[in-house]
Amino acid sequence: MTDTTTFVSRNIMKLLFDADFVYRDDTDTWSHQDGRPFSEPEQAIAEAAGEEELEALFDVYKLLLKRDLVDPIDALRVLTYRYWITIPDYDADSTDLLAAMTDQDRAEFARLSDALTPAQRIALIKS
Repeated sequence: MTDTTTFVSRNIMKLLFDADFVYRDDTDTWSHQDGRPFSEPEQAIAEAAGEEELEALFDVYKLLLKRDLVDPIDALRVLTYRYWITIPDYDADSTDLLAAMTDQDRAEFARLSDALTPAQRIALIKS
C-alpha cells in the first residue's frame, strides 16, 4: 500500500499567510502584512514553499474570497506566484504564466482579474 499523503510545512504556511507576495526594491524580499520586510531567512523559508504549500494556500484564499475576507488581488498574487516559480530564472510575463496554467487556474485568473478595481490593476502591474 502506497501512502499518497502530502505534508504541508506549518512554518512555511504560517509565513506565507503573512506574506504580501510583492518584492520590495529596497530589500529584495516580500513584506509581512504589517509592512515589515522579511528577513533574509524568512524570505528563504517562503521561497522554499513547494506545490503542496502553494496549493493549500490558494485553496484557503479561495475560501476567504467567498467570505469577502481577502481582496481578489491577494488571491491573484498567490495564484500567479504558484506558476511564476516554475518558469526558468523566474523571468515570466503574463503570457508565460497563462500558458503554464491549467484551464481551471486560467479561468480563476480571469475571474480574479475581472474583480480587480482600476487601482488594484495598476498595483498588480507595478508589483
